[in-house]
Amino acid sequence: MMSANDCWTDHRLICSTMAIKIIPQRRLQGRKPRRKMNTQALQDPIKRDCFQTTLKDHLLSEFPDNIEEHWTKLKTSIIEVCEQTIGYQTRKHQDWFDENDSEIERMIDKKRKAFQICQRERNFAIKKKPLCQC
Repeated sequence: MMSANDCWTDHRLICSTMAIKIIPQRRLQGRKPRRKMNTQALQDPIKRDCFQTTLKDHLLSEFPDNIEEHWTKLKTSIIEVCEQTIGYQTRKHQDWFDENDSEIERMIDKKRKAFQICQRERNFAIKKKPLCQC
């Protein structure tokens, strides 16, 4: 193995500067979330019968021969019937605070008392004791 006379011929370093811009992803603003139909209402036999008869009435007319027009008419008729008979789902937010209210209030009061003791006392050992008991 022979070493080169000039070391700069083996490795030539290149210095360069680059300007890279990272473009944040665009968020689509115009889209609304799709609302869900209240399909639980179809378990009621009266609403189910009403839905079926209304859907039959909407679908009695002839559909066009073009498949795209046929699909759009079928889709709009089903959506209209669902809106008329069963409606949309309403959001149900379960209230988690009421069932744990007394337990949470007790813990908050204990924390509040420990903090008040901590604020009143100047000695760190006394401050540390009630906070460690929580």
